[in-house]
Amino acid sequence: MDYEAVIFDLDGTLVNTISDIANSMNRVLIKMGLPAHEIAEYYYFVGAGLKELCRRVLPKDLQSETKVLEYRELFNEDYNQNWHNETYPYPGIIELLEYLQQKNKTIAILSNKPDHFCKLFVQHFFPNINFALVRGNLDSLPPKPHPAGGMYITESLNLDPKDVLFVGDSDIDMQTAANCGFIAMGAEWGFRSQEELLKAGAKHIFSSPSHLLKFLQEI
Repeated sequence: MDYEAVIFDLDGTLVNTISDIANSMNRVLIKMGLPAHEIAEYYYFVGAGLKELCRRVLPKDLQSETKVLEYRELFNEDYNQNWHNETYPYPGIIELLEYLQQKNKTIAILSNKPDHFCKLFVQHFFPNINFALVRGNLDSLPPKPHPAGGMYITESLNLDPKDVLFVGDSDIDMQTAANCGFIAMGAEWGFRSQEELLKAGAKHIFSSPSHLLKFLQEI
């Protein structure tokens, strides 16, 4: 396998964000008089973007577009103050990124997390990594698995999709890879199962960042 670039998902792939996301959303729900959810439930609430997260945590009678946007704003206010309380890069991620950088591979991020949070995360957790492009979710850009974000990255960086590895932890990421013509690499260390990744089209599955690093060193 030859490759020129690696595009990473963010949440559940580069950084473990589940506790801070769950805690912020639960604080909002409790403040508004609604029941909170177990952290384990958030593994399946997240992944499709913040609007969809808000829709999934709300009772069915509160899932209108107006309410979803209201709770998105409330979440952003809380998360803006608490996004790095318990969030951390997965063990081995820094070494993986440093290896790719040393090999002069293009590194980018494509996430359904709001774009401004993605950039905050990169500045905070990866100050020494030269990401060629960081693209989070914008209202003007359809979220993954729509190919628009992936195509934006490949066109901006003059990459051939067939030379791109896409690393992510969910079915949405594997579908994104297929929709963009990338090679789908499943991050089993993240929020979802190996079964989900394989069913969604993962070409390779990795149990840890160090497992992926070893694979790349040997190809």
